[in-house]
Amino acid sequence: SPDYLPIVGPLADREAFLQAYAALGKDARQVPNIACPWLDGLYVNSGHGSRGLITAPLCGELIAAWVDNEPLPLPRSVAEACHPNRFALRGLIRGGGK
Repeated sequence: SPDYLPIVGPLADREAFLQAYAALGKDARQVPNIACPWLDGLYVNSGHGSRGLITAPLCGELIAAWVDNEPLPLPRSVAEACHPNRFALRGLIRGGGK
């Protein structure tokens, strides 16, 4: 991936995500009170690169925790750093809502 972190977690509908969180393009400090528009049952575990033998199994555990609604096996900050929606969110914030 562009930031050298794996891409792991549930996926959101991109267009609905950008619409729901468009306000962040104007003020990134806002905390929208809108549920993320997830694509039901669609998860990704990719972008491991040369570290895949180490990261893929742990990321598989992370996905299993999301699917089974169990406690995450990693700190939430690590899970968020690897979340697939991070690219859409960064683009939204950097692009000013365009």
